[in-house]
Amino acid sequence: MKYITLDEFYGFVVKPEVVKLTEGKDGKPATEVLEEVNRNAVSDLEGYLRGLYRLPLVEPVEPMVRTIVGELMRFYLRTRRNDQNVSDSVYKLYQITIGKLKDIQQRRIVLDAEALAGNDETGLPSGGVQSWTPSQKFPNHFTGFDDLRD
Repeated sequence: MKYITLDEFYGFVVKPEVVKLTEGKDGKPATEVLEEVNRNAVSDLEGYLRGLYRLPLVEPVEPMVRTIVGELMRFYLRTRRNDQNVSDSVYKLYQITIGKLKDIQQRRIVLDAEALAGNDETGLPSGGVQSWTPSQKFPNHFTGFDDLRD
């Protein structure tokens, strides 16, 4: 799994429940299901980070990244077959996690990871000035009284 180990994931969902939700056998979770859920979570994470950070992130990643991947995996594991496995608290944690991803994307939260070349800590290209000027809607001579000449 990427960005999180199986033991770390057991901090989000206890092992017996992971075995049950993945339909594992002999007290072991089905690894192919966990890998699929991890791929989905990592895909979401990297979708928000794309354009800001060099991907894949260099491991070991900071704890916030592991938490985000763990929360996403918990949500996707529970919704894999139906939405009835999702409690209100799991859904609320999922929403908080998506909010964190949006904050990272909007640079309200900055990860301790390698930014893309040419981007500084604000996410803007370095060495340049960015400005925005609205387009002019009326010609310079417009007064509003052009047709009222004597």
